[in-house]
Amino acid sequence: MTQRRAVARDMDSEVRFGWIGESRRFAAQSLLAAQLTDWADQWWVDGAAADVAVRAASDDAKPDNKQHALLATTEVGSAVLHLGNKDFGAIGRHLVATSSIDDLELAARIGERALTDLVSRIYRRAGTGKPPELIRGDVPSGLQHSRLGAFVVDIAIGRFNMSLALDRRFMDRLVPPSMGKRVALTARQAALERVSLKLVASMDFGSVNLAQLSDLRVGEVLVGERGLDEALQIHIEGYGVVASGYLQRRGDQRAVLLDDLNSQEKKS
Repeated sequence: MTQRRAVARDMDSEVRFGWIGESRRFAAQSLLAAQLTDWADQWWVDGAAADVAVRAASDDAKPDNKQHALLATTEVGSAVLHLGNKDFGAIGRHLVATSSIDDLELAARIGERALTDLVSRIYRRAGTGKPPELIRGDVPSGLQHSRLGAFVVDIAIGRFNMSLALDRRFMDRLVPPSMGKRVALTARQAALERVSLKLVASMDFGSVNLAQLSDLRVGEVLVGERGLDEALQIHIEGYGVVASGYLQRRGDQRAVLLDDLNSQEKKS
């Protein structure tokens, strides 16, 4: 049991979850469509660009029988072509626009060379000149599941359909994560100078006799119970009390000498 847990931990530590973002998926789809169009122009007899399409797959890649899953791996990353129930001969006959090729080996060679060239173009676009070798084999999980970074598209060449999957390492080379622009910072004082807030200094009068308020006249003096040396409360609109201070005069303008900051302000 202990050995099983250790193996499970090792397997979990090797799994890297990481979905490809929508913007990168769209960029990769556009790049692949351009590569496919150029490729079809050279390999597909009587083909039209309008009949070539690359669409985002709706689901994760479904592993085919290994006989029809063509895997390519280099230092850039891995890719796999899923041909469904078709083989090299089927794509070869489709590209030359005939189903009457008597030499099955010739049709298969055409199909293999064409697909190898297609994958090579994509690898070159990702920055490697080393041509990959297409082999039949089992498809690793990193090329099957989007949660592991796999990017899967459905490819249509006229009536011939197949799918292509790229792993996360390949995607990072083909469409690198955009380097976020460094945020332009400014000095705190300069930033604060451009911000205006409504400031209120409130004076607590304390308790007064109700009789003093019942018949007020202009010129009368309202005397509270607070002394002149008691602080005012400084409010910022929408925030609350931020400080306390004392009323002063600066020429013809009111001024407050700050005495203490609000406890919340002290912690920030």
